[in-house]
Amino acid sequence: MKPPPEAERTAETFVESAFGSVSLEALRAMPARKLLDAALKKPSDFFRPVVDGYLLPADCRSIYRAGSQSHIPLLAGWNKDEADYPVLLDGDEPTVQSYRAHAMTRFGANAPDFLRLYPAASDADAKRAARDFAGDMFTAYCTWKWIELDRTSGGSPVFRYEYDQNLPLPAEAKAGTEAKAPHASEIEYVFQVLSSKNPPWRAEDYAVSDLIASYWTNFAKTGDPNRPGLPQWPGYRSEDGFAVMHIEPHSGSAPDAHRSRYEFLDRLQEAP
Repeated sequence: MKPPPEAERTAETFVESAFGSVSLEALRAMPARKLLDAALKKPSDFFRPVVDGYLLPADCRSIYRAGSQSHIPLLAGWNKDEADYPVLLDGDEPTVQSYRAHAMTRFGANAPDFLRLYPAASDADAKRAARDFAGDMFTAYCTWKWIELDRTSGGSPVFRYEYDQNLPLPAEAKAGTEAKAPHASEIEYVFQVLSSKNPPWRAEDYAVSDLIASYWTNFAKTGDPNRPGLPQWPGYRSEDGFAVMHIEPHSGSAPDAHRSRYEFLDRLQEAP
């Protein structure tokens, strides 16, 4: 995260390179599309969060560790297939041999722990394990860390989910195409805007849409996703095995089966 003086210098450099010497008033008068088009030409990490003393008085980790966040209920989670195996395998085919080789290169002395937590006894296992790791690095670990920090300092209920509903495959899908629940695939379900044409939605998709929309609406209204007639969604607590609600046609909660993976990534993240 950048402090305000550094962020201001970055912004000035961007404006100068994109538009020349223009005033703040002129920038405010520009169409948003023009500003966005210019910003999209920059690397994805060019604009960073700013510890501005107003929206962010400190970095988020420090805020949560101090318990200074808003003490309100939290509902958070991620999808089963947030990212895919090339993140680890770097273009290689997913085989046990390539998987182990990339694990050794990436994790070195920590590779045995990685391979124990992301095991692969077959090529199919290697593909799934590499996909799991990619999803953990992209979204799952950082969301887990957020949930953990809020659980310990937020003083309010936390509800965690995993979205497991695979998107239906279109009719023109090639043989062997895998059905997955990729990043952002839950959005159409949450807002109940499933098109009747593409992809070919099934009865189970509409049922999952009704369920997840009900959970999200209940949470927005009351801070609790539960209501009579829905599968019970327990809070995320150590005494319940850190229960996770799995959103799918036969939704239900189960203790977190992958906590040791996130703890492993957390040890690496927190290491000096």
